[in-house]
Amino acid sequence: MEITLVRANIQDAENLWKMQIAAFQDLYAKYQDPETSPATETLEKTMTRLEQPYTYYYYIKVEDCIVGAMRVIDHKEDGKYKFLSPIFIMKEFRGRGYAQQAMRLDLVKLLVKHKASTFFFRIDGVSMVDAAMDDGDIIIVDRAIEPLRWLYHILHLRQRESSDAPEW
Repeated sequence: MEITLVRANIQDAENLWKMQIAAFQDLYAKYQDPETSPATETLEKTMTRLEQPYTYYYYIKVEDCIVGAMRVIDHKEDGKYKFLSPIFIMKEFRGRGYAQQAMRLDLVKLLVKHKASTFFFRIDGVSMVDAAMDDGDIIIVDRAIEPLRWLYHILHLRQRESSDAPEW
């Protein structure tokens, strides 16, 4: 069985919220902790998180079935860790290791669609900050996907200038 992560967006807020409430309901019933339990969070809190520029929600899927979800918090600051909070598996799918497998997924597998035409490079400098590319960012370029015209020219020139960009 293949585990995949599918990025959620603001349109998924209500579904993610309902899943979270259901997934944490048993723990809430046991511990009665309304201040800290994800089972008592509001839809508005989920929506606010989805709108944060450093928060990413992913559905955890097995084959074509959504079995859970997780939130990745990434402030993209040097020396800062990424956090997972919350991560949950729906009751009927627990005990199968899906959460552990989801946390171990290789980012290359998640982000790279065409290995033969994909390469990575690191941004050096601040000239691309207005395009949300900061100094030190790692950019993934897939030549099989038609890019925006201006972006293609920038990346194409950058590729020719750099001989140390790793390729597949």
